[in-house]
Amino acid sequence: MQHMLDWDELQIFHQSAQHGSLDRAARVLDIHRSTVRRRIEHLEAEIDQKVLERESHGFLLTAAGERLLERTERIATATDDLIKATDRDSSHPAGATRVGATFNLAFGLLPDILAGFRDHYPERTIELIATADGCSPLQPDETDISFRTLEPGTEAHNEMVGRRIGRLQVAVSGTQRYLKKTAPPRSAADLAGHRLILGGENLSHIASAKWLKKVCKSAEPVYRAISMLTMLAAVRDGIGLASVPCYMGDAEKGLIRLLDLIPCLLRNFGYSVTHVTRIRPGCGRSVNSCPTASPT
Repeated sequence: MQHMLDWDELQIFHQSAQHGSLDRAARVLDIHRSTVRRRIEHLEAEIDQKVLERESHGFLLTAAGERLLERTERIATATDDLIKATDRDSSHPAGATRVGATFNLAFGLLPDILAGFRDHYPERTIELIATADGCSPLQPDETDISFRTLEPGTEAHNEMVGRRIGRLQVAVSGTQRYLKKTAPPRSAADLAGHRLILGGENLSHIASAKWLKKVCKSAEPVYRAISMLTMLAAVRDGIGLASVPCYMGDAEKGLIRLLDLIPCLLRNFGYSVTHVTRIRPGCGRSVNSCPTASPT
């Protein structure tokens, strides 16, 4: 006949056998000595074998007790390992996190943020999916978290719940190579005398691009870029000046900030999740510590 043994009784036996004393086992388990004796007697009745041979100075393990001790030691070790693994898994969840982002953020800002996230959660794999706006043509539930930049007044994806972290600094920038040929601009009024790099139609909605086009409406651009990345490349190679996000421009050796744009022209930076319960532990904490986003 099989018995379902009480784990509490096995623990009491295990502690008694390890310490060689019912009194010591009682102190470790914070129970009365009579309870230790009674539970061991009940265990012996359940298995129909004596596990302790009582003597005047204490007790000795019987052969059945020696065999039982070997098994309880294995159970105790397995239990400790399970608890440690559970604690480790709960604080460092494993698996993949699917991250959606705009091309610019995926290139210029997110690598450093995601590196910090991986330092905290080394068991996680990052799957970074870059698109023009950070979500389309993806289905909203294809990513766990999406990073986007939005112009003032732009609505977020209607199937996502998000949070704005701050604004990303933008500046008119150029290279020392370009500035060898002309004096650097000290104000917006000075820009009209410079070679300017503007965005194409697909960048016309960006507030900083609108501002640069407006203040320099009398000047013809020397270059039009179809994306922020190609605009950055043109500035870096000395073609002219352009307004670029500082998280991209500051990373380019030789690129110099000339005019920081006023706050109302800065892009909002935030993250969105398809379902609040799906956001991974630490994601928000990692991005909120981003030094390039000024809080608002």
